[in-house]
Amino acid sequence: MADSSDERRAVIDELLELNQQLLESIMVGDWDTYARLCDPELSCFEPE
Repeated sequence: MADSSDERRAVIDELLELNQQLLESIMVGDWDTYARLCDPELSCFEPE
C-alpha cells in the first residue's frame, strides 16, 4: 500500500500535467482541450 506522501506526489504530478495541458491549449488555441479542462463559467479566450 502506498503511503500518503506517494499519494500526495501522484496528485501533484497529475495537477501539474493537467495545468501544462491547459497552458498548451491556450497557446495553440485548442478550444476543445481548453473547454474539457476548464469550468464552463470561466474563460481566458473566446472561440472563433
